[in-house]
Amino acid sequence: MEEFLKTITDQIRCVKARDGVAREIKDHILDQAAAYEKSGDDHSAALEKAVRDMGDPVEIGVALDAVHRPQFDWKMLALTLLLNIAGLIVMYGAFGSERFSRQCAYTVLGFAITIGMCFIDYTFIGRCSHIIYIAMTAVMFLCAFTGRRINGILPALSSFSYLYVPVFAGILYRMRGQKWGGIVKSLLILFFTAYITLKFSDRLPIGINIFVICMILSVTVILKGWFKVSRKSAVCAAAAVIIVPAAVLAFMIFYGVSYGSGYQAMRLKAVINPAEYANAQGYLPTHIRETLQSANMIGAYEGQVPNELFVSSDLMLTYIMRAYGMLAAVLLIIALAVFVARAVNITRSQKNQMGFIISFGCMLIPAVNCVQGVLENLGYFPITTIMMPFVTYGGSTTVMYSIIIGILLSVHRYEKVCADAPECRKAWNISVRRGEDGKAVNIRL
Repeated sequence: MEEFLKTITDQIRCVKARDGVAREIKDHILDQAAAYEKSGDDHSAALEKAVRDMGDPVEIGVALDAVHRPQFDWKMLALTLLLNIAGLIVMYGAFGSERFSRQCAYTVLGFAITIGMCFIDYTFIGRCSHIIYIAMTAVMFLCAFTGRRINGILPALSSFSYLYVPVFAGILYRMRGQKWGGIVKSLLILFFTAYITLKFSDRLPIGINIFVICMILSVTVILKGWFKVSRKSAVCAAAAVIIVPAAVLAFMIFYGVSYGSGYQAMRLKAVINPAEYANAQGYLPTHIRETLQSANMIGAYEGQVPNELFVSSDLMLTYIMRAYGMLAAVLLIIALAVFVARAVNITRSQKNQMGFIISFGCMLIPAVNCVQGVLENLGYFPITTIMMPFVTYGGSTTVMYSIIIGILLSVHRYEKVCADAPECRKAWNISVRRGEDGKAVNIRL
């Protein structure tokens, strides 16, 4: 049997898949041998018969090699490259040659990081999630106390705070199979993550986004039955613990109870009722809508534009509508939608739990920012710090998204490679010559 298994695994080029394949086939042989023993054969004879029944080991190995082969998502990589080029073109027109050259360097570095991350086995995030979480937090604290602040904030920490999302997803994966204690621990980590990301980023929208994304991940794993508790009770408890504080925070922001001046509340009210707050602190959404109503379908807008709308990294889509016309903005929105849809497809295709939850978290980051960014640039969302992929200026944002895209590509690359976790084992249907007559039959492992 050992020689038979070695012959099979020698045909499989992906070293990572060999142990899992050998384990699955060995279990299959032993099960068949046990059935022969019940029929009266001794152990040695039953084992030999079970091995012979498997067929040609070389042919089995070749068939399994075709199944367990790393794959590369060329479409996602090509789309990433095209969107990077489109973003550079837009930034050249918006910021000029000086900032454009810096962004080119960031983009090249980011694309190299994406390719490098693709070839790194993403499962280390699930296996070492607690260690990664602690190390990230320590580094963040160090940078928060020693980093150089710009306008009172550290832009790098604002962007890199989003990297807590895939790490939190890995923590949820490690807690699967636990009972109420696992749910309580995951919720405590959720709130702590939201708190420290808000502190590190110094920006309320980023902290809220990370909180919402991690909340969606937590509810998803509960609905999928990862915890050994009643799903209905767990969802109700999680909703009560999560929604009540969120509602209180929204109430405080909307009515200006927190943050002294209450300018966040004014921004929200200006979006809901632009006529009443047209001249208040939240007047920008009104100016955006008025400007876009007169924008050309193709070509630059020739009317007068408020100074606040000329060039802003958060309002790049508005700039595209003014500088190139509505059609260019629509094409960019479609391209971003295709990018997010591709990320959704990677998530949906995952058969193992680790790949699903990590890719789901990575997919939600650009999805949430794209939806908010489009609404903000159309004047239907408060002007906040939104990090849309490919069109937001900055090295840290570019690197952050490069890492996220690299993780998605890594998940896709190792999708068909058998993992060590029991829930990742797959069923294979392969056609091999079996028995002494050499007849080709299908074998299901």
